[in-house]
Amino acid sequence: MKRLILCIICLQFGISKAQESTQYLFDGELNISGFGGVIGEISLIKDRTIYSVGGGGGMLINQKAFIGGYGMGNVVDNQLFRYNGSAVGLEMGHGGLWFGYNFLPKKVVHFGLCARTGWGGIGVVDKNGNGILNDGIFVLTPQADLAVNVLPFMKVNMSIGYRAVTGANNPFITNAELSSPTGLIGFYFGWFGE
Repeated sequence: MKRLILCIICLQFGISKAQESTQYLFDGELNISGFGGVIGEISLIKDRTIYSVGGGGGMLINQKAFIGGYGMGNVVDNQLFRYNGSAVGLEMGHGGLWFGYNFLPKKVVHFGLCARTGWGGIGVVDKNGNGILNDGIFVLTPQADLAVNVLPFMKVNMSIGYRAVTGANNPFITNAELSSPTGLIGFYFGWFGE
């Protein structure tokens, strides 16, 4: 009987020691905060400069990883095509998931990688804003970020990336003409401190 009790005590001690050494994906203190802000983007469509504006935000985990959402739309309806003898413009909008990782986020200036992936559409419009065509698209934009911690609640990001577009099926513009290198600036507000 004494041996059985001794075995149970040893087994219990071994189990409690094993539980103390368990490791987790987020080991230590888990710090969750959030952020959101305004995004401005410059890109090319049919070799013409296009300006887009939007916003995004998400959940920030230990000031490093984040996941959230975004939305973008162009703000300049450049007359890119001819339709029935008249100039027509292009409207493009998309939104979806946004995720990434910040390296050394406590440094004043630091780097990160992220990607935006979403769905949206393009519309060809005449000079009066009347719609001629609508088409659905899928967009994937990986990018590299240079971030500056301005204040504990404000960050400015400058990014370069590439917008890859698929799904366009119309006589005006191709996926390749919608795909483009991008430059982006973002002003984000949230909690970026300890």
